Amino acid sequence: MPAPTYNPEGKYAQELQRWEQPNYVHQEYPLMMFRAARQPQGGVVVSVDPQDGTHLHGSCVCVVNDEEDRDRHRADGWRGSAKEALEHFEGLERDVAEAAAHREYVDRNMSPAAKQEVRAAEVAADGAHVPEVPRSPIQNRVDAAIEDAKAQRAAAGDAPVTPNPRKKVARKKARRKGA
Repeated sequence: MPAPTYNPEGKYAQELQRWEQPNYVHQEYPLMMFRAARQPQGGVVVSVDPQDGTHLHGSCVCVVNDEEDRDRHRADGWRGSAKEALEHFEGLERDVAEAAAHREYVDRNMSPAAKQEVRAAEVAADGAHVPEVPRSPIQNRVDAAIEDAKAQRAAAGDAPVTPNPRKKVARKKARRKGA
């Protein structure tokens, strides 16, 4: 089928000519950037807002005006194309899955009390993945006994006794030499 021809003096041809840009020069900015997100009902989208399902919403698509703005958005997970955004999101999901698998492997060797702490942290996270549970301080029994003895002496009015680690090391060396 041949290409249509128009009368160059007609209104339609004049309108077409008006919209032609023979001196087009590529400009990098403004640039549209994309970010992938998980929808509440499931699935991953790039150009749809996960909250209300509208297309090209600000939570998944943005426009940057310069290189500094682009670098800042890129650090926050925005990418130059929808495909790159989806690949980046899948990479992050893969990293979270590996962290979860590692934590499950480590959890196998935990004591029941430690497992209970992990469950409490997961409940506090409200269903979100907890890749690492913050460690709680473990009080050594010897340290607890020393603290109790100090508290008893303080209650009795005696002078506080602080253990001198140098004397302890000196006693160990003397025992080794004598043996």
